[in-house]
Amino acid sequence: MDRARVTSAAVAGAGATGIILLLFAAVTVFSSFTVTATDFTRPTRTRDYACGSVWKPEDVRNLTPPRAIRVPPPLLNAFGKCERLRTRRSHRATAELVLGAVLVIGALAVPAVGRNLRRRRNRRKRPYTV
Repeated sequence: MDRARVTSAAVAGAGATGIILLLFAAVTVFSSFTVTATDFTRPTRTRDYACGSVWKPEDVRNLTPPRAIRVPPPLLNAFGKCERLRTRRSHRATAELVLGAVLVIGALAVPAVGRNLRRRRNRRKRPYTV
């Protein structure tokens, strides 16, 4: 196989790799947005409490009766569990966004590699003259 065919095959492979990386980055970024945007509930022994989402949290302590002196312990426990779950979800979304950004940068670097391969293929070797 001659060098031109090997180089063109490498360029085609690099292009396909770039497209696959961009698709994977788009899926990763979209999944991070769905993680942060979906509402979730936190079940306890007595009932399920709506915690809201990462972007729009709901405070379960607001379910306290108006004449109560302090927040009941089940609501405090549910609030703590909601906060921990919200924190985990935001950390996961941040990690997925960073991974998506790295993949986009990698996908944008792939055409540069292909361009360098094409330039190298098109260079003619000139004899050394004095």
